[in-house]
Amino acid sequence: MEKYILSRISNAKNFKNTAAIKPKMDQINFLKKKDFKELSFDLTNSKLGKAIYSTFNFRKYFKDLKEGDLVIYQYPSFSHIIDIKASKFLSDKKVKKAVLIHDVESLRHKKNDLNFKSWEIDYFNSFDYIISHNELMSKYLIDSGVNVKIINLEIFDNFTDGVFPEREAELPILFAGNLAKSQFLNKIEINKSVNILGPNNSEAYPENITYKGSFPPEELSKHLNGSYGLVWDGNRIDSCSGVMGEYLKFNNPHKVSMYLSLGIPVIIWSKAALANFVEQNKVGLIIDKLSDIDDVLDNTTIDEYNELKKNSELISKKIRSGYYIDSAVEKILNDLS
Repeated sequence: MEKYILSRISNAKNFKNTAAIKPKMDQINFLKKKDFKELSFDLTNSKLGKAIYSTFNFRKYFKDLKEGDLVIYQYPSFSHIIDIKASKFLSDKKVKKAVLIHDVESLRHKKNDLNFKSWEIDYFNSFDYIISHNELMSKYLIDSGVNVKIINLEIFDNFTDGVFPEREAELPILFAGNLAKSQFLNKIEINKSVNILGPNNSEAYPENITYKGSFPPEELSKHLNGSYGLVWDGNRIDSCSGVMGEYLKFNNPHKVSMYLSLGIPVIIWSKAALANFVEQNKVGLIIDKLSDIDDVLDNTTIDEYNELKKNSELISKKIRSGYYIDSAVEKILNDLS
């Protein structure tokens, strides 16, 4: 049995200074170290434009696949048509196929589209295995009608090169992300200083917020010197809100993996799905609302902070090495043996 990871890789130039591409590339690179072969294709630069999506021929590119091989497909691919064609192609080849979910669109941008939700659940059921983010996402999938075997990833791995940045309790809190989606930063009222990084910054931040610039994902780690990494979304400060805020209840944000890969403890919303991981592994602080930050930090001793930092470094070793995707895939291979 040969093992493959199949992905559509979009042109990174279209996602400058964002983490849209890196998570999928990291999974590919981690699994290649475990004897997976990469099957990837990039349609971004095709002169045929969108028309190629409906005419793309998987057989031409992936003719070496044979019955019984294991293929992991990273969903979504940024093309609904390609996702459909990929699943059908893999079924026709009679390979064992697993879908590694990066996003559940019926929990996000298609949340109110019942027809899409029905299609997406059927789509997941077309695979032999699903690698889901966590128990809460898996429960949603099962409650929605998924009936194939689900494996929980726990947290996304994240390749980070280099040494740990400076991390001390008195340093500013860090927030990295697409700042256009982070309207809460305009309203946050805490005493602690916050350094923010990412594209689409505002000109109306409070005085305690300092914009540190926007950097490609492979360079971002060099600029993340701080005490904690903040995980929050939406335009409210009393609760995570909006589509992306609600999505935190189910998904594994890649920024959590980024912070922890650098040994940086996190501050995370109590209703976020990954709050369970943070609490169980003692790698951060849990808050209900942003105004809790001052009190929570005031009541965290230096010894307690150093313990969080030490635990974050332990998790970092796992995240940097691909431990979580390796463990998930190992469960599939054991099931197939």
